[in-house]
Amino acid sequence: MNNEQKIEQLFHELNNQWDLKYRFEWGKKKNSLGTCNWGTKTIYIHRAFLQVPWEDLENTLRHEFAHALDARSRGYSRHDAVWRKWCLVTGCRPDRCTQVDSTLLPPAKYAWVCPQHGVVSTSHRQSKVKYRCAKCKSPVTQKLAAYELA
Repeated sequence: MNNEQKIEQLFHELNNQWDLKYRFEWGKKKNSLGTCNWGTKTIYIHRAFLQVPWEDLENTLRHEFAHALDARSRGYSRHDAVWRKWCLVTGCRPDRCTQVDSTLLPPAKYAWVCPQHGVVSTSHRQSKVKYRCAKCKSPVTQKLAAYELA
């Protein structure tokens, strides 16, 4: 069984275990392993991260279920002490983010380039916002990362 099948199977098991009636969807985000939308009662695991170790995927799904249970109990959820108690129930680490090996991350499409310091940041989406370099305060420009990171 591959990670995709394992995630879907575990989702249904946990959803039934806690009688949440949530939907599961594969997401498209490239900066987060999973998300929980308690308004639409949907948990997303983002396909871009299917290659991370199974333990991280399982932890992410349990993390999102902790948000779902937290939201059911108080109407909202955030990474606070109450949510961390739900993490004990779902069996996930009470961390806000899973640290993933950077070689497993999807490559950024854009790079923020400082004329003095070169590439200072990367992003997956183009931005219309103007930024400045944190070191020298020079304006930075957004360019296609493939050309700047090569």
